[in-house]
Amino acid sequence: MHKIVYLDAYTTNHGDISWKELEAIGEVAIYDHSTPEEILVRGKDAKIIVVNKARLDAKNIPLLPALELIVVSATGYNNVDIQAAQDAGVTVCNVKDYSTTSVAQHVFSMIFALYNRTEYYNYKVRKGTWSSNRDFCFYDHSIEEIAGKTLGIIGYGNIGKKVAQIASAFGMKVLASNSTEEQKIISDDIRLTDQNSVIANADILSLHAPLTNQTKYLINKRSLQLMKADGILINTSRGGLINEFDLSAHLARNPTFFALIDVLNVEPPTDFNALLEHSNCLVTPHIAWASKQARIKLIDGCIANILAFQKGEPINVVS
Repeated sequence: MHKIVYLDAYTTNHGDISWKELEAIGEVAIYDHSTPEEILVRGKDAKIIVVNKARLDAKNIPLLPALELIVVSATGYNNVDIQAAQDAGVTVCNVKDYSTTSVAQHVFSMIFALYNRTEYYNYKVRKGTWSSNRDFCFYDHSIEEIAGKTLGIIGYGNIGKKVAQIASAFGMKVLASNSTEEQKIISDDIRLTDQNSVIANADILSLHAPLTNQTKYLINKRSLQLMKADGILINTSRGGLINEFDLSAHLARNPTFFALIDVLNVEPPTDFNALLEHSNCLVTPHIAWASKQARIKLIDGCIANILAFQKGEPINVVS
């Protein structure tokens, strides 16, 4: 059986999912985390390495003589030096589309948390505000409905399309932009248009674009000025899509503007991340992808990649 080493499995599974299906296809060693030094020790006899964020590059790949396959337990593979792997004759595979439903759900959980102020009202009830109120109900903030709002989506891939589908079901209008598709009407509620039109007309703007040289800091001082004064910006994609300095300044100047952020430029954040200081910015710790069902799909995707490689027919190969 092939020796399989999972170098950094903790974020994928810290005890709520069984490893038995992975363990059935090889001699498996699973580690929560691995330092650069531990990678060389733990991976020295491994034919297959599974890796999430640990770095595999020209410094360590040539020192892993048995290695034939790297399976990235994610869609993004920037932690693996693809050229170094190719030079060493090592195949690299990733896993796609495992988190579509999970991310789309998180987008709307953030919208509802803001519009319905669920956390705030739970706090007020526990502090006795409802108990001391003369009326049957208590509210001191407006509660918004999403029906009739315009949702802007930048990045109309699988996740963007899922978010648009859910938004349409809630009675929202959707404007989306995508670099690979022309402007067109998708349905009565969904229309593809140019990026600036999406940004300017959205009540809520949700980012689902990959991070590339072209998309880095696509949300900046100029694009923020295009947005509505009471707009909402959501990012569940990559932190680098947003210039955090520009966003922090915009939040400070516009108290009716909100940012709902699941990803940051530096993760975990430093103590000096300015976004954490704004009451009109809600931040979650990069969990949009992490539903239990999505993580099961991710593990299943890794297993599928390994089985295909073992049959001599690798799939999802990164080149």
